[in-house]
Amino acid sequence: MSNIKGFLYVTLGVLGLLLVQFWFQQSALTTTVKAQPPHHIEQSELSPINKNGLVSIENDTIKVTIDSIGGKVVKTELKSFYRTIKQKEFVELFGFGKTFQYFALSGYQGDEALKFSITKQTKDVLEISAKQDNMVHVKRFDFSDTPYTIKQTNSLRNESFNKKDVRSYTALLSMHESAEDTSAKKFHPGEIQSNNGGWLAIPTYAGASYFTEDKPFTKLTYAEIQKGFQPKKIVGGWFALQTRYFLNAWIPYANSTNTLQAFWDDGNGVSTSKMVLQMIGPSISVNPDQQIETIQQLYSGPEIEDILHSITPGLDLTIDYGWLWLLSHWMFWLMEQFHTVVQNWGITIILITALIKVVFYSMSEKAYISGLKMKKIQPRIKNIQEKFKDDPDSKNKAILEIYQKEKINPVGGCLPLFIQLPFLVALYWVLIESVQLRHASFLWIPDLASYDPLYILPVTLGLGMFLQQKMTPTALDPAQEKAMLVVPFMMTFLFSRFPSGLALYMLTNAFLTALQQWFFSKKYNK
Repeated sequence: MSNIKGFLYVTLGVLGLLLVQFWFQQSALTTTVKAQPPHHIEQSELSPINKNGLVSIENDTIKVTIDSIGGKVVKTELKSFYRTIKQKEFVELFGFGKTFQYFALSGYQGDEALKFSITKQTKDVLEISAKQDNMVHVKRFDFSDTPYTIKQTNSLRNESFNKKDVRSYTALLSMHESAEDTSAKKFHPGEIQSNNGGWLAIPTYAGASYFTEDKPFTKLTYAEIQKGFQPKKIVGGWFALQTRYFLNAWIPYANSTNTLQAFWDDGNGVSTSKMVLQMIGPSISVNPDQQIETIQQLYSGPEIEDILHSITPGLDLTIDYGWLWLLSHWMFWLMEQFHTVVQNWGITIILITALIKVVFYSMSEKAYISGLKMKKIQPRIKNIQEKFKDDPDSKNKAILEIYQKEKINPVGGCLPLFIQLPFLVALYWVLIESVQLRHASFLWIPDLASYDPLYILPVTLGLGMFLQQKMTPTALDPAQEKAMLVVPFMMTFLFSRFPSGLALYMLTNAFLTALQQWFFSKKYNK
């Protein structure tokens, strides 16, 4: 069997694995009993945002906009990430518009609609307060030492003569107003964005997730929320809404006990739909003249493993590397080491490809020798096939004896290709999920995580595979060899819409393989 034919099987296997994983992501629904939370955000329609009541704080990594009504975070802008490669607008994770609102809220029950006044403001610190029924609410916003992380301190002081029972809350609220389908399958927490990844684009996970002591990372799809989510008690932990490359997450105080709740309101036929993911604290009795306080962190930023791991356990698992998470993790770690030296992700991909070829050099050499032996015994195989054409058992026995006598493994030529299959799949997920490669340019390619706009890489890949095919020893007859000529064209077509970084990997691999085949031919064809 030729290496090219094996390569075709491997590529089809990659596509099969990716499609199976995509199917599981889309169909992984659980049936639960619909439960109404004891407390949820009362807002049921898009309310106008008074821009005069907005105030901002910022540091080197993020700008945060807070609404004086309720003291909610209504916009976050990431200063190191742009919406498009034109680099005109920053990425906004929380935000609002005419047809959508996506906010983060934290405080004590009943303060969502209060009008807060500024009591302290600097460039990176904001403190606001409000009073209702002799209960003084104070919210303080500042920044953690961790990038993209806001620390919010909520305090409540009872200035009445009576004991009051209250609950704390942290919530992520998303609302959409649209006449179009806003079902779970098409839901996006912020501004609706079109999918321009091409016909071969397989999306990474986008949805809710949370931490429990038993399981550090659990996915909660929008479809599960829509069906009904059973509340869960969680000590510490976190909960998040994540998209490709970015996420928003609330991290309560480490030892606090809260109830995770999620619910979906489709508006009962009205155009406004709402999704809420929140944690509610236990009921607390606040005596007269007593003050209570909660501290929580809000992360609104990119999915960068080192940053997420430093905030709280399990948050780094939101980086969706698919089934081969561990292999992808170590592959990206190696890529980061190369990138530290060369400072270019395109060159990094070339170097990681070369490293993989070096690791599998010995196995590739054995596969080449196996191919030569297979080609050498083909006349004897054909004689046996003609001699025992009416006796399959005798034919197979005779062929097996030749393999044993010549010490040939009939599938030895394909083994290196199949062993490299997990690395190919792992690299695919690294390229489409690692935010570091988003908008990373290389030569004429503006974004290695997207397809080559000029199609130079896939076309060159097809030519390189054609060259490799001509240099690889094969046991196929002339008719089969001609049929295999379609493989380079098929690969060009398939990789025309894969991430250009993956096409660069395949092109580099094809070039190094052709170079390797040339070296082997000089060494063994004497």
